[in-house]
Amino acid sequence: MDTRDLLHSSEGPSGEKTPLCNCALVFRIEDPQGYQGIFGSGISAAAGEDLARGLRDMTGRLLEHYEVLSDVTSPLFGTWYVLFSLRETALPVDMDEQAGSLTTAATQSFRVLLQKNFGAAIGTKMDFKAAVIHIPEVMTGSGIYAYLDKALEDCPPAGMPYVPVSEDVLRDIIERATFSIYLHPVISLDRGTVVGYEALTRGPRNSPVFVAADIFGTAAHYGLRERLELACVEGALACLQNLREPYWIAVNVSPDVLTSREFFSLINRPHLKGMLHRVILEITEHIPIPVTERLREAVRGLEERGIVMALDDAGCGFARLGAVSDLNVSIVKLCITVTSRIGRHPDIERDIRKTVDVIRGMGAIVLGEGVERREQADLYRKARVSLAQGFYFGRPRLASQVLLPQPI
Repeated sequence: MDTRDLLHSSEGPSGEKTPLCNCALVFRIEDPQGYQGIFGSGISAAAGEDLARGLRDMTGRLLEHYEVLSDVTSPLFGTWYVLFSLRETALPVDMDEQAGSLTTAATQSFRVLLQKNFGAAIGTKMDFKAAVIHIPEVMTGSGIYAYLDKALEDCPPAGMPYVPVSEDVLRDIIERATFSIYLHPVISLDRGTVVGYEALTRGPRNSPVFVAADIFGTAAHYGLRERLELACVEGALACLQNLREPYWIAVNVSPDVLTSREFFSLINRPHLKGMLHRVILEITEHIPIPVTERLREAVRGLEERGIVMALDDAGCGFARLGAVSDLNVSIVKLCITVTSRIGRHPDIERDIRKTVDVIRGMGAIVLGEGVERREQADLYRKARVSLAQGFYFGRPRLASQVLLPQPI
């Protein structure tokens, strides 16, 4: 009997069959069909392959002290599992005790894997479950999946990521604005020149929250995300005073902040009035964005002030593109999930061209982000993508290294 086809039992000390503790380490993305609709079938298939490959490496490390009974199995996009059991040992082992620590490690590792495959903006916000589930009897593949699928219903969703600093430390970072603003160049693909910059936030250098995902994840944990976001917007807009015409700055903002009284108070500061035409606001949020009348009114008010509106993190499906017309945005950003899969399959290039045509037909232009290779830039040029950014064109730099020197 092949242990990869059927969970097995072992001989007990007196020769009778004594089942080992057979388990499955299971991962499931919540609402996988929604993500397929956003990214499109070609991108989703490539992302699924990449996730399975990453999970093989990850589970190999996590389960190195167990007997692995199967490869990583994915019955459908969004669910993966691997079967394993305790190795025979002279000392008694309590699998219930080990399951908790193994689940915690698997949750943290899977979150990192999602960020790697879908980008930090989307990957940090994807809801998922990770669990160690006991399998009480010998069963085959289809029976195993049915059992795991039912068992997952009772498992809690993944908790917040590890929080590396205290609330007092984070509040101090926000109040004293000790985070840094980096500027990432945006390129006109037609002219091959820099036309503007996206403002990116990093925590204090050499701190546990230097990475954007860590500082914003920590802020979400303490209920301070909106306060941090407002402080970052203020820091980004301050760059305009020392950024030469005609360069513009793109700033990420969530719908909750965009529709807040505090945000409009910030935008309405007198010294910004003559510079708002060089501001692009990228609406970013858990996908898809709920388009409410309040959000529409806020967008209209911002456009009346001369601000350009953009939609962040779009894919090659059409589940989210309705927001382009609903909000009348001028720019749509194709996310790194799309860009990183260019060259993997002809269907992906076809889907990109189709998506770009749909967006252009709605009156918006397209920005491709995460461009790291020439073939990605070339494909975007051929597909009539207007703007692009990524390491292929230049890395983010501290705002102080990009801006004009302050007057003495």
